[in-house]
Amino acid sequence: MLSFSVEKADNITAEQLSITAGEKIFRILRLRSVDNTIYAVETSFIPLRICPSLMKKDIIEKGLYNSMRGLGVNPQRIIERFRAAALRSQEAKQMRLRAGQPIIHLERTTFDGSTIIEYCVSLVRGDFFIYTVEMKM
Repeated sequence: MLSFSVEKADNITAEQLSITAGEKIFRILRLRSVDNTIYAVETSFIPLRICPSLMKKDIIEKGLYNSMRGLGVNPQRIIERFRAAALRSQEAKQMRLRAGQPIIHLERTTFDGSTIIEYCVSLVRGDFFIYTVEMKM
């Protein structure tokens, strides 16, 4: 975890979370890795009122969704949108890659019932990203 902070939601984040701009949110910035290879930079935004006692140490020890479940917030449904993009210089430094490399820009909205409990933006290395769809007819 690179950072865990409480901030005021800007207009774009507020819109994604269906809250009012200026409402307090958690902003959680994490690196994801496998075998010491960083494959993603992930930023989660969570309305503070959803789980005001959420703590950094719990997320580190149990993970985000398990920590939320422990506070009575139950992730039930996720919508993900993704597109190809190029890695920007700030994230390239965090991921130990060079700017301009191909990545997948992934946006995830997580719901408990009809309430949005998280909006997350992940930048995933293109060579780690695998997209699988199973369809039943």
